[in-house]
Amino acid sequence: MTNKPMSLAEIASTRDIALGGQPYEQAGPAPISDTDAKVVGRLLEQLKLVFTAWKHAFPTPEAEKRAGREWTRALVDANCTEREQLARGMRVARTQSIPFFPSPGMFIEWCELTPESIGLPSVDQALHEIARRRSSHVAVTLAARATRFERGTLTEKEFRPVFERVYAELVRRVLEGEDLEAEILKALPTREQVQHSPEYYHQAGLKGLALVKAKLGRRSA
Repeated sequence: MTNKPMSLAEIASTRDIALGGQPYEQAGPAPISDTDAKVVGRLLEQLKLVFTAWKHAFPTPEAEKRAGREWTRALVDANCTEREQLARGMRVARTQSIPFFPSPGMFIEWCELTPESIGLPSVDQALHEIARRRSSHVAVTLAARATRFERGTLTEKEFRPVFERVYAELVRRVLEGEDLEAEILKALPTREQVQHSPEYYHQAGLKGLALVKAKLGRRSA
């Protein structure tokens, strides 16, 4: 008789018990409340007014009920059930030119906070403004000021994620009405993430060697 291979969950559970811990338990989906279901139901009714070809997605009442359950599950799992989030998604929905009903994933993306959703320049626009030494919003000015050193020392590819993190924090502060002038903690790229050309390291080595020679020369003088 052959033994049935153990699943990963069973292996982890056996290991944890052997180490004196608790058995491994997979986290289940977040619970859905009656309020969640009602909120999503009202949301779908609003979306049906915007996307007039909705019957292609819900040809029967039964299909609409199944879709409602799927939408509720998707929004709860994405932690996207707050009134502000859904209102942001609806604002984007009203700007769409497509008549067909969106997917839950598409709507969740519309609910995400972006600079454009609150009237600020996009990341690309903000970077373009900085390159031209212009600024259409104080958040762009402060992001440029906070990342001045990195802009002068990193490549364009390395600088972008640093700027994005700083700008995203300022966008959040604008939305929440917080102090924009407060210090921003930056998560800089790690040494492994920053890759330079061989010429860069060659020049850095020459500079380092010149400094060492200069120090030795001063000592012997």
